[in-house]
Amino acid sequence: GLTAEEPFDVAPVIREVAGFMYGNPDYSNLPRKHKYTISGCPAQCNAPEVSDVALVAQDRDGRHGFTMRVGGGMTNTPRISSDLGVWFPVEETLEVLRATTDAWQKDLRYRVSRARARIKFMVDDHGVQKVREKVEAELGRALADGTAPTPTQDADHMGIHPQRQAGLVYIGVPVPVGRVSGTILVRLAEAIEPFGGDVRFTRQQNLVLGNVPVGRVDEVKALLADLGLDADRGRAFARSIACTDHRFCNYSVASTKGKLDDLLERLTARFGAEQIGDLAIHVDGCPHACALHWVGEIGLQGTTTRVEGSDERVEAYDVTIGGGLGTRTALGRRLLRRVPTGEIHGVLERLVGAWLAERVVQAHPESYTLTDWSLGRDDADLVAIAIGAEGQESAAPTAAVTVRVPGPLQQFVAGEDAIDVEAATVGEALRRIAGAHPQFGEHVLPDGTVDGAFLVAVGDDDIRGLDGLRTPVEAGAQIFIVMAMAGG
Repeated sequence: GLTAEEPFDVAPVIREVAGFMYGNPDYSNLPRKHKYTISGCPAQCNAPEVSDVALVAQDRDGRHGFTMRVGGGMTNTPRISSDLGVWFPVEETLEVLRATTDAWQKDLRYRVSRARARIKFMVDDHGVQKVREKVEAELGRALADGTAPTPTQDADHMGIHPQRQAGLVYIGVPVPVGRVSGTILVRLAEAIEPFGGDVRFTRQQNLVLGNVPVGRVDEVKALLADLGLDADRGRAFARSIACTDHRFCNYSVASTKGKLDDLLERLTARFGAEQIGDLAIHVDGCPHACALHWVGEIGLQGTTTRVEGSDERVEAYDVTIGGGLGTRTALGRRLLRRVPTGEIHGVLERLVGAWLAERVVQAHPESYTLTDWSLGRDDADLVAIAIGAEGQESAAPTAAVTVRVPGPLQQFVAGEDAIDVEAATVGEALRRIAGAHPQFGEHVLPDGTVDGAFLVAVGDDDIRGLDGLRTPVEAGAQIFIVMAMAGG
């Protein structure tokens, strides 16, 4: 409802869908991560690429309507959503969303395992055309063909922008690592209420102040600065994101918000805010990928590692590179594993420094991103740049399989969240850990089988749908122990 470029204001549609779904017993048993997004933003700042269902506004023959993407998601097996190939008028939105949801939730194979309770697996199994047929069968009629538009630009709405309403602007305000207090929000609300302003929150944990009179921009910016929210702060602080952090989530095993703050401050101090520009660093504390580390230009996933020569464990990070959304949609590729927290600053400084050194010789340096730079290099080259002359042993990949241990079980394995073992099957891997950590065995394998409070998956494949504990695994495989309230 603010930008002149959107086809139409989708806020009423969102209110209608939310009002219907919330408290509706027909939709009260959906998975904890079942993400629908609706937007008219031409830049598609709402990330339809990684949602289960995304409606993208598109006008046709003078009518407001939507195209649809389905099957996005992150966690252990990331997926970019697919265009369902349909268009429908705005007045049919609720009906089509119900049919899409029902087509999925009535197929109980996707509710047997919490590890596979996402629409992306239905798209994997059937293909997008078959999913369309399922939706249309549920709807009772065919939908018109359509093609979801691609983003026309990349936008995070930071800075000052004219609204479609004359005399008003909206101001995008970076909130570094998403930290803001209730006191700040109350003071901000009190200050903007007299002129009818409002505050909106973006998926990147920033603020958008709407309905600001042009003549009060300087006043509002001064207020923001007084609250510790600098509207002119470096763009990397706005585009980078961290998950809830281990302070408030027992699945997180490493600092995310504090670590991202430190990384951005150091990179800014060394290279300058203008130089690092739109760099997007996404930091997660566990594989659930709430901060979408797979689509960050640099992605960090928290883990732990052992200090060489001792039993001490320290926080560490797996590193991915080359992800993106919008006009540069791509999943990052994993570059390094278990980089100790004390070494991660050096790794990022070397990668960013190498990118900036090459950017200055490009014909259009302003549009040459770190992802562009990474795509021109193979993994070995990037690893060599990242680790420099030090850290080669700690960053080296392992030939073993890795068992990921959720937070509540880590007390039984000396605090480890990821354990590398030599094993040919899932059962062998779990038994090796149980042999070294008897309490782990008592909880996870009490009678030689997996306790009912847990499920075990290879990637996102529940071993109950494979060959159980006899499921073979190869070097480099990731085995996940999933608890009742875990998701992704």
